[in-house]
Amino acid sequence: MHTYISLLKGINVGGKHKLPMVILRSIYEVLGCTQVTTYIQSGNVVFKASNNTNALEDSVRQAIQQQWGYNIPVSIQKAHLFGRIITNNPFKDCDPNTLYVTLLGDTTHQVQMENTQEVWGEDRFVVYKNVVYVHCPHGYGKTKLNNSFFESRGHTWATTRNWKTVCRLVELATTQYE
Repeated sequence: MHTYISLLKGINVGGKHKLPMVILRSIYEVLGCTQVTTYIQSGNVVFKASNNTNALEDSVRQAIQQQWGYNIPVSIQKAHLFGRIITNNPFKDCDPNTLYVTLLGDTTHQVQMENTQEVWGEDRFVVYKNVVYVHCPHGYGKTKLNNSFFESRGHTWATTRNWKTVCRLVELATTQYE
């Protein structure tokens, strides 16, 4: 069994795609996951499983589609890979309240963005594999470097979490499950 962190795109954001976390936990449990924990209400899940992650992503997506009618992208990564997101942060000297992490979905299109770094006004980003580190000194709500920007650039879906959430998910995965 491995510890995983799963991010779902667009759950309970802006009043759309409402999905109670108790239901989300039960979906993972029915699919054979154990020690399932959710963090805040936006589709962050920490759990243990021995399943193939691609098959599990598809199964979670299908279960949500069948039960709730939402077609929600799902990303599942081993917890230690999430730990590397923290280690590889290129903006270590910045205020953590201005940092965001965007995960890119479909890996077939990620190569064209890998190792890209750009500055847009005061905002900037660095892409490393399927992870985009975004620094927005004036907040994520005011930047053009949002999911839509990266989805159009990478021809894939994207989901973003603030730095505090990423750190908390790694903390949950390491203190409760490892």
